[in-house]
Amino acid sequence: MKKTPEARMVLLRRSLLGAPLKITPFRPINPSYPAARMIAELDYALELARNTDESLLPEVENAIAHAEKTFAAEKTIAMSHVSEIEDMLPGCRAIAKDYTLLCVGHAHIDMNWMWRYDETVSITLDTFRTVLTLMEQYPGFRFSQSQASVYRIVEEFAPEMLPAIKARVAEGRWEVSASTWVEGDKNMPSGESFARHLLYTRRYLSDLLSIPGESLCLDFEPDTFGHSRNVPEILADAGIKYYYHCRGNDTEVLYRWRAESGREVLVYRDPTWYQCTVGYDLARRVPYTAKTYGMNDVLMIYGVGDHGGGPTRRDIERILDMDGWPVAPRYRFSSYKEFFAACE
Repeated sequence: MKKTPEARMVLLRRSLLGAPLKITPFRPINPSYPAARMIAELDYALELARNTDESLLPEVENAIAHAEKTFAAEKTIAMSHVSEIEDMLPGCRAIAKDYTLLCVGHAHIDMNWMWRYDETVSITLDTFRTVLTLMEQYPGFRFSQSQASVYRIVEEFAPEMLPAIKARVAEGRWEVSASTWVEGDKNMPSGESFARHLLYTRRYLSDLLSIPGESLCLDFEPDTFGHSRNVPEILADAGIKYYYHCRGNDTEVLYRWRAESGREVLVYRDPTWYQCTVGYDLARRVPYTAKTYGMNDVLMIYGVGDHGGGPTRRDIERILDMDGWPVAPRYRFSSYKEFFAACE
């Protein structure tokens, strides 16, 4: 029986990368660069053909067959072999850049998970210093940070850092994605507590960072374990338009959450989680997601988390590199607001 292109890609991936059958953000692999690039571009080409234009399948199958023969003969993959594969995919190259992966740098900082508050302070300040340094080195790099509490840490323990953060906020490279004091529980607190979170956070950050209160229109809750049915009602009343989460409601990625009153927010449930490693296989899901939701922009959140850290130099370098691949989507440093604007 003839193997499907998908089955052949599984076998080729295992041969070239020594990879598990299922690659996840928490099981990164470290193959040689040419092999990883070849597999990534072939995976993306196959997904383009399946979800965009099935007439491209023959050229993708020919490229897969050529990769199989090359590896069988050479026992290795070099950049010259990658170029050969890229040249065999003219149809895929013609539409590859129709899609964009919006890359949002993020640092997940648990305020008190398994450490004391003094460690949280250290984590926050180290992370922010790293981000500011990376912004100096990479002019296109952008970053988003939630939780008013971490900005309070800067104000209290490193106020000399505030002017630099405010300057990056003003130029649009540092997005303030906080509408609550912490990324808190959405089930147990009362409506009054929830409302005060929103009110006090908006007042505080607007004054501290000299930004308009209405710019704080995203409730970023990646690690929240439950979401009360009253959430969209309260958020809409507070001027919040967008909601981001990971846990809960695993049926949809992009949807409108409507309260019984009719008030609603636009919601994104991240299918790749909020601590994504920038690996070479990220583009695989782009064509399917774009087709499913009728848009050409797909979101990716990346950065070291739980204990802070945020985007790394390797993450940024990989994004810049992959953006230049001919059989890959565009990669653009972006923000949550840019993504939700595309959704609207």
